[in-house]
Amino acid sequence: MIKIAYIINQLRKTGPVLVLKDIIQNLDRTKFEPMIIRLRKDDSTNSIASIFKQMGVEIIGLNYSFMQLELATRRVSYCVDTILKNRNIDIVHTHGYHPVLVASMLKSGIPTVETAHNISAEDYIYSKGRFLGTYMNIRYLRRLERIKHVAAISQTVQSFYSGKLNKPMIHVIYNGIDTTVFKPVDLKTKRMLRERSKIPLDCKVFLVIGVLNKRKDPKTIIRAYKRLFDCADISAPFLLFLGTGSLMKECRMAASDYPRIQFRGFTQNVGEYLQMADWCICASHSEGFGLNFMESLMSGVPVISSDIATFRELLEFYPVLKRYSFPVGDSVKLAQKINNAIIIDIDMMDICEDVKARFSAVVMAKEYMSLYEEMKI
Repeated sequence: MIKIAYIINQLRKTGPVLVLKDIIQNLDRTKFEPMIIRLRKDDSTNSIASIFKQMGVEIIGLNYSFMQLELATRRVSYCVDTILKNRNIDIVHTHGYHPVLVASMLKSGIPTVETAHNISAEDYIYSKGRFLGTYMNIRYLRRLERIKHVAAISQTVQSFYSGKLNKPMIHVIYNGIDTTVFKPVDLKTKRMLRERSKIPLDCKVFLVIGVLNKRKDPKTIIRAYKRLFDCADISAPFLLFLGTGSLMKECRMAASDYPRIQFRGFTQNVGEYLQMADWCICASHSEGFGLNFMESLMSGVPVISSDIATFRELLEFYPVLKRYSFPVGDSVKLAQKINNAIIIDIDMMDICEDVKARFSAVVMAKEYMSLYEEMKI
């Protein structure tokens, strides 16, 4: 039995945590025994810790603050080392900035692997600002050198870290999608879901999923919509935003006169919203993988996407969608793509089958299990 300790900051519903959930959910539990070390206290409003507990996973919550993890990293690492030794852990799998800092200072010699979920030079600056983000990027890269294995979630991410780290090989393990949640539905189910959400069946629905922040760029999407439709246009499509974030107030103000632009906030049933949607819009300035992009395709929903390296990589698998790519931050070009999407239907059946075969959570977990076995040798 190989015992794995997953170190993560929090268990709130974010992309990395959902990936961790899908890895553990699909582990061969006759060969692998998982546990989680959570460095910070969870926000009770969007924690999914209960899902891990239902899977029988032990969670050790250390409840450190951001500043403690920054300024007392070595002390935190000593505490984590003690936990690992007491539980005879064989492998440490980290997810993110502080977990890497902590794991890089471990003295136990346990093999380590980090899943690189983003392009740190971009993501940290978008999320933390230029000064703190630049500092975090430098520190993350220095400490990542001490982690034995790195698993990049796309070739784009692999390319970035290959140019920054002195490592002979960086693995590519694409994120996987839970096919039990994200899947196409028939018209009857779609009608039922729309009735429940008070959305008529005879209109188009464009869905935007994710945090409302600069990196995801919801304001460009709103500007594009307003270029196409009058606020009183009852034939206009619905534009639904799922998520909250620092730009929520600005976005609500920008869309205040448009009743068909709606903000549904944080929701646990993203899969159901995708099943009622016609299109998804991803306007990101930076992505490591594009989880919402692939969740949409898995659900049979085509995507209008910004022209960034990660999305270009994914579109090589599905070239029919390349025509719906637009320059980052360009609301005029995005409006054109939305207008084209309104009058065009795309047969997604073959794409759904390919996504399932290539990007399912089961496929991802198998690749991680192979890596764990390789690390244990």
